[in-house]
Amino acid sequence: MSERREFPVAGIVGVINLMNEKPDVLRYAATVDDALRMGEEYRAAGFSGLDIGAQSSHYAVRRMSAQEQIDRLVPVVEALTADGHPVAVETEIGEVIRACAEAGAVAANLSGSVRDDEVLREIGELDLMCITSFTPRDTPFDVDGVDIERDLRGQYAVGLRANVERLRAAGVRKLIVDAGIGYSYPMPYSEFSKYQVETIRQTRALGEAFGLPTLVAVPRVPNEWLIAAFTTLAVEYGASILRCHDPAVGEVARLLGFIPGAITSA
Repeated sequence: MSERREFPVAGIVGVINLMNEKPDVLRYAATVDDALRMGEEYRAAGFSGLDIGAQSSHYAVRRMSAQEQIDRLVPVVEALTADGHPVAVETEIGEVIRACAEAGAVAANLSGSVRDDEVLREIGELDLMCITSFTPRDTPFDVDGVDIERDLRGQYAVGLRANVERLRAAGVRKLIVDAGIGYSYPMPYSEFSKYQVETIRQTRALGEAFGLPTLVAVPRVPNEWLIAAFTTLAVEYGASILRCHDPAVGEVARLLGFIPGAITSA
């Protein structure tokens, strides 16, 4: 296996999902070879890390057991880290995090609650980078009755501060904060997208308030122009890291000077 690289605190991270749960809009890897191909596409586009999920965080999907996640994730993590990619795994289950760390992962994208002290200690003991994101409930799967005004607007900074305090108390030293605009809620997207834009505009202030790198999850939508618009907003409003599902985002990021390199398509 090649030497493990630290997870990036600046640049673009490419998402690889291992389940085809939203086929209209989601690129996914059905096999290890698929994951390696996608990883190379991201690397060629200028991305500097990968975020791997055994399943989508969408509220409508069936939740996998720990063993199901391990069986899907570990072979992919081993192959990608051997190929030189810094890898984060998206899960909230401690035993999945440990199995993936042993396979070479250097970060945990902790989707959901930070109330499980055992999971937090696991991340600290493994000395992993931790991406902590805001969710109004314990898990992004619990969305019934979520209201923008009551549960989201003005709440993400408060929620993230509580997350950071708990993680640091558990011995987690390396942190990235994410306001959570990439999660899905059962409400009209025209309404939620306005909240996403409003929240992206607070990214620089969020980073300054915490003194930590900020991650913006560029929304996963079928409209490539909308993806480009969200990417531009995230860069202009001070995101440290973009988390994206499409290598084409690299062209927008180069145009804006967010990552180095020449524009390759007209």
